[in-house]
Amino acid sequence: MAASTSDLTSLGSLITEDVTSIRHSEQTRLVQVNLDKPRYDQTHFFGRLRHFMQVTDVRNLFVTDARLKEAQTLIQYHVQQGSPSVTPEHAERLWKARKVVAANIHPDTGDKIPAPFRISAFVPMNVFICLGMLAPNPGVGSVIFWQWVNQSYNIGVNHSNRNASNEMSNSTVAKTYAAAVAISCGVALGLRQIVKNANSFSPAVRTSVQRFVPYSAVAIAGCANVFMMRGNEMREGISVRDEEGREVGRSPKAGQMACTQVALSRCISSLPCLTLPPLMMSAIQRTRWYTPRMNLPLNLACITAMLFTGLPVAVAMFPQEVSTPVEKLEEEFRGLQDSEGRPIKRVFYNRGL
Repeated sequence: MAASTSDLTSLGSLITEDVTSIRHSEQTRLVQVNLDKPRYDQTHFFGRLRHFMQVTDVRNLFVTDARLKEAQTLIQYHVQQGSPSVTPEHAERLWKARKVVAANIHPDTGDKIPAPFRISAFVPMNVFICLGMLAPNPGVGSVIFWQWVNQSYNIGVNHSNRNASNEMSNSTVAKTYAAAVAISCGVALGLRQIVKNANSFSPAVRTSVQRFVPYSAVAIAGCANVFMMRGNEMREGISVRDEEGREVGRSPKAGQMACTQVALSRCISSLPCLTLPPLMMSAIQRTRWYTPRMNLPLNLACITAMLFTGLPVAVAMFPQEVSTPVEKLEEEFRGLQDSEGRPIKRVFYNRGL
């Protein structure tokens, strides 16, 4: 979906006229926009939270092809012109264009990500998955079905948003898929049977434990999914760069740290939406105004609220661009020097999502 020469020429003339006329006005303040980096400071949690709230924005799903092409053309022209200073109004247009492109286009392949597997679709898709998992007194068939649906969707998200520089064969993807489904179903059924046979538990304790069964199954399977899907990163290593952006090698230890952080993020994102809604519904059901017909919409509302809150918080727990001392990596990264001959003390890697 690359911009044509006529698109760039037309857009360029409009922008040039706008910037030229404004440059003659001393009352207008021009700003610099660097589209190579996120808009908000990623060195602290709240900057990362603001960034990922934009990435997970559901409105990104409704961007038309025409709007997407316009955003790509705007960014392409700005970069071709050397990223000149622009008006605050035009800077806002550029940041909105970057948000649209980042949410819909794969950064490595340049292809449009299928709508159901974009990060912005994660919340609405998981609302229905979580609702199915939290059904009261599920049978064996229901447990297996919803764990299968959840892991199938996770595989789709992981594959569509993968690092394209680390390709996986179809057989590896199939093995990972089968293992993740088997683990999630086995854990869910095992915990369900343990609770069912625990006659010493009081009804209240048994109910509470049952509510954590879906989360335990999802968390364990999610971690297994991450480590299996990205196992080549831990074995072969991931790209490690210095402060100047130069690749200085590939580190398996960095791959292990990256996968661990992603797995922890997945556990954190699942925690509120699979544990809090049942507790919230128990409290609501004890109120005088509650009626049984309100159960489904209220449950959906609770799950949706937890997903919208939990997902960006979980992803923002760790920086996507991680800085680590060279002492934590392999011996080969110690004693390296930058382009000016200074010793490299810290290196950087992309942990992924």
